[in-house]
Amino acid sequence: MRPNTPSQYVIDEHGNRHGRHDEVARAGQGVVYRTADPGLAIKQPLKPGTDQLDDSKDFAALFRRIRSLPIPSRIPMSLPLAILRDQPGYVMRLLGSMEPFDVLDCQDFESYIATGSTKRRFYALYRCAAMLARLHAAGIVYVDLSTNNVLLGPGEMPEVWLIDTDNLRVEADNGPTVFTPHLGAPEVVQRTDSARPRTDAWAFAVLAFKLLTMGHPFLGKRVLGAQDEDAGWDADPVEDGVPSDRDEQAYAGLLPWILDQDDDSNAADTGLPAELVTTPRLLALFQETFGPGRTNPHRRPAASLWAWELARAFDTSLTCTNCRMSFLSDQHDKCPYCEAPAPRHVVARGPFGDKVYQGGKESIAVPARILEPFSPDSGDDIRYQVEIDFEAGTARPVRGTADLPPELGFEFRGSGR
Repeated sequence: MRPNTPSQYVIDEHGNRHGRHDEVARAGQGVVYRTADPGLAIKQPLKPGTDQLDDSKDFAALFRRIRSLPIPSRIPMSLPLAILRDQPGYVMRLLGSMEPFDVLDCQDFESYIATGSTKRRFYALYRCAAMLARLHAAGIVYVDLSTNNVLLGPGEMPEVWLIDTDNLRVEADNGPTVFTPHLGAPEVVQRTDSARPRTDAWAFAVLAFKLLTMGHPFLGKRVLGAQDEDAGWDADPVEDGVPSDRDEQAYAGLLPWILDQDDDSNAADTGLPAELVTTPRLLALFQETFGPGRTNPHRRPAASLWAWELARAFDTSLTCTNCRMSFLSDQHDKCPYCEAPAPRHVVARGPFGDKVYQGGKESIAVPARILEPFSPDSGDDIRYQVEIDFEAGTARPVRGTADLPPELGFEFRGSGR
């Protein structure tokens, strides 16, 4: 008989013993633990609202189903490697230094800066959107995107992994749909449709808006002021099938979003201003998703568009050397938060975009995405290595690498150090 609580050690189907260490992430369907091996982790299902293991799943069948999916190569996902023998769960690959996206879900300015400001968020979200785009192109739906199901590594350009692959399925499979509260698409929350790429796109857009602005896209004045407005005998009646709780109405997509261009009844001034932490193109994607896309799912921009625009936002971001907030260099010639002058930087200009680099004399890597049409698969591939000398104002190919093409130019800008 299987134990109903996790033990310190587990054994997989091949007889390998794994010690369970600290918890990496916890979501509605289970928990992920590190092991003594920094490249491996243990995923175990839990009964809802408890720390007891849920042994109702057939992990052998789950393992076989996931392995049969046409998952594209080079997608960093923690797929099952081996099923546990003595407890429900499985062994999966995981980099030891990773943390869940939840660390980016901050509620104060200081924490926002400490976790990388907008620049690190743009890159992490870009990599997440690129993975979703590649899955969708293969006909696969991720189903349950959340800040606990995506992990990121350290640094300004962190590695990003999807870890909860239990619910992966082909779009044609209309099986049971799960979602994380506050992130579910309206048609999923209202149970009028099942998981599809466009429901993944909704969850991603909500997640991106929260991480960038520190506010939920549907928690505006109709929700935050509802305690006073909706109380009493003269409160507006609630339609059949509509939750009476304004928070639940918002999360179900039954209210306009906080920046709706046609309805400002749910506007909000909380969090960071969207015009400071998004580009005009990103804001247009949010408008299309949460405006027309709220009731017409086919209007929602695909994950590939999100990946492209987030990469462009990252590529034009500078980090202020005074306050450490990052800002968009093509929209501001000085830091919009503290008004310090822009740090010196060089702009690499390609036929498909620009990329800024700040610093001193150093070698920089020019990615494929500014030299050729954007691809979620190869956008990060390095095409050229360039030696930058800010003092001399020169850009030359690193010795032993290919000559720079004529369509790649460099412009030196900024005076701050």
